[in-house]
Amino acid sequence: MFALGVKMADKGHLSGSAHPKAAQANIHNLLSLAVGDAPIPMVGRRSGVGARVYVMYGAGVSVAFALVLEDVAGSWSERVELTLVAVLPEWQGQGLGRLLLGRLVRFLPARCIYARCRPASVAMKHLLEQAGFEQVAQGGGAVTYEIDKSKRGV
Repeated sequence: MFALGVKMADKGHLSGSAHPKAAQANIHNLLSLAVGDAPIPMVGRRSGVGARVYVMYGAGVSVAFALVLEDVAGSWSERVELTLVAVLPEWQGQGLGRLLLGRLVRFLPARCIYARCRPASVAMKHLLEQAGFEQVAQGGGAVTYEIDKSKRGV
């Protein structure tokens, strides 16, 4: 998961850093803490947020995963950030990312889910739009997409 997560962050698909070494350290820490069910030490208002990793299996192996963080500590039912979605290269192009994202939108308890990616990440922007996310902001080298389930009847 770590290597695949770093690869996707390096491509800028979701919340990716422009600096690969920083992305590697950040993803390693996030995944380690999320798998260990520990609060994430972030700066400011996001300090102590919870994180969860959702894994999709195929043919008995992990083929895709998503990393989701609370927007602020205790916001699981209100607002979360889809931080990373990754599908193994040999499983890409089969609709697994779309399936995983659709299930997250349907089953995450949060009313609002948002994701950020670099403008150059055409594949991720397309995937988010297919799942019903709408672009709500652009700036700081990232495009922010959001889906408000209460407005969509999801």
